[in-house]
Amino acid sequence: MADAKAPGGGVLRASGLVGAARVATMFLGLVINMALARLLPLDTLGSFFLLASLVQVAALLAMAGTTHSAVPLVAQALGGGLDAGGVRPVLRGMGVYIGIVLLAVSVIGLAQFDRVAAFAGVDGAGLLLAVLVLLWLVARTCGQAIAHGLRAMGRVGLFGLFETFLYNLLLAMALLGLLVVGGSPGLIAVTGLAAGAAVLAGLAALVPMRRETATLPERPGVSLAPVVRVSLPLWLLVAANAALVEAHLWVSGLIGSPESAALFGAAFRVARLVALPLLAVNLALGPVVARLWRQGDLAGLQALLGRSAAAVLAVSILLLAALVLGGPGLLILLFGEAFGPAWPALLILLAGQALNAATGSPLLVMTATEAQRPAMVLALVSGAVGLALSLSLAAQDPLRGVAFGAAVAVALQNLLALGYCRWWLGLRTQPTLVALRRQEASP
Repeated sequence: MADAKAPGGGVLRASGLVGAARVATMFLGLVINMALARLLPLDTLGSFFLLASLVQVAALLAMAGTTHSAVPLVAQALGGGLDAGGVRPVLRGMGVYIGIVLLAVSVIGLAQFDRVAAFAGVDGAGLLLAVLVLLWLVARTCGQAIAHGLRAMGRVGLFGLFETFLYNLLLAMALLGLLVVGGSPGLIAVTGLAAGAAVLAGLAALVPMRRETATLPERPGVSLAPVVRVSLPLWLLVAANAALVEAHLWVSGLIGSPESAALFGAAFRVARLVALPLLAVNLALGPVVARLWRQGDLAGLQALLGRSAAAVLAVSILLLAALVLGGPGLLILLFGEAFGPAWPALLILLAGQALNAATGSPLLVMTATEAQRPAMVLALVSGAVGLALSLSLAAQDPLRGVAFGAAVAVALQNLLALGYCRWWLGLRTQPTLVALRRQEASP
């Protein structure tokens, strides 16, 4: 994948590459779920979904806030800050910091693996499954940490390749190969494939990272204290936000069953397709929004937000219509006969995604205008409200109740962000009639 370090068009090109990688990653995730639905029984599929979710949250926990701190840390080091030790000591400090936290997370995970397995609905989990899950966790943590390091050094396109895309591609190829040869893997075999894909993706990411670090001036030492100081405040916010997003799947499996988790996971993956237009536009708009905000060009920024929101909403409506008109037969076509009962949950999740599309890009505006922490607080508040609803409704219906909680979380987060942008930043992110008139008047 090509890359770009240059400002201006280079930044837009790199953002476009990341956007393409994220969109492709979501489609590959859907392909992976479709393949797994045909390879595994429904209860085993639910157990795998729960394990995969736990691994991803544990990996974010092990990265200890560096997903958000890597860019400012490297930028300050390049600018002569952080005690003027240079970039190499900062990168070493990040490695040591992540390594310490990853070791702690791994030890706790191994010590409590029987409970983890029981949570995922796996009876009599053995040492082999524990080792494979641990390998999966370590490889995903290291691979994503390297990807964020590449992003911090300006290699945004390579970040898009190695963050998740390559991992999903390798896993999808392995699962499709099993389908072609008529394989019948169990949970351990599929977990092994996921761990193997994570290891290969992480090793591949090492190649460009070694090339990038080879060009840096050699500096001794490890800048651990500055890394901890910058990363630690973000750690719990990032981990808590990720956990709240994944918690709806956990509630579905814990209060319901692994089968409920499988049905909810499939519906959730399909509903996320509606977010693809917004995701692609946001990744391309990020640098432009930040530049217009720094320049104080609020009129230009408002016009851009209105035009992009109108385009996103138009495409999202088409996607929503296609999914709704597909009916339960769409889920059966994608995943198999057993997934028809997930249709009501999908409709509920689609309602949340419809509001997500209708509000435009308020979260992007907040993160691009140095309001990242308020954005994370809004995400935590909305996530907590949605989780409380999921917990209260799951006892009656572990599928539709959890879907309602997840949809409310998405809707509330966007409405709160919309209000923040309107009242604190003076910007409207939704496609209003005024914005549409500006779009028609613009050259």
